[in-house]
Amino acid sequence: MKGRDRRVEQPGVGNAAKNSGVATDPRYYLTSVSDGDDARAEQILHRLLDKGRYVFAENAPHLNKLKAGDRLCFYVSGLGVAAEVEILSHPRRTEVPFSRRGREFPYEVEVARARFFFNRPVKIDAELRSRLDAFRTGTGRPTGRCSSGQ
Repeated sequence: MKGRDRRVEQPGVGNAAKNSGVATDPRYYLTSVSDGDDARAEQILHRLLDKGRYVFAENAPHLNKLKAGDRLCFYVSGLGVAAEVEILSHPRRTEVPFSRRGREFPYEVEVARARFFFNRPVKIDAELRSRLDAFRTGTGRPTGRCSSGQ
């Protein structure tokens, strides 16, 4: 996303490969999840992913780039990467009845093949960050951002 433009591209726009909805070159995204007022991060993830859905805020980075076939990993604050899924759809604006904070997270993607590893989360320490493209700039220096590896 560039600047403040938060529009989400809809399927059916662009070339045939893009229209297929299937990622020819899947991207890997990392998003953070933290405990809420009434539920822990693990409960929040299960509540959404077990229903085959995940939700995003209006200003979520890379929202307009998500597509079927991409992978989404979930970083739980103070724990590490504790879950991952495959994205099945483009984000769409919707009301999510089972999301307790649906108004704050109006975009939804369908997901499948959720894997949870709360008992053995992947820690993202300095050594691992130095090996991940998502933490690098064009100069090869770490940026400290959790985002697309592209």
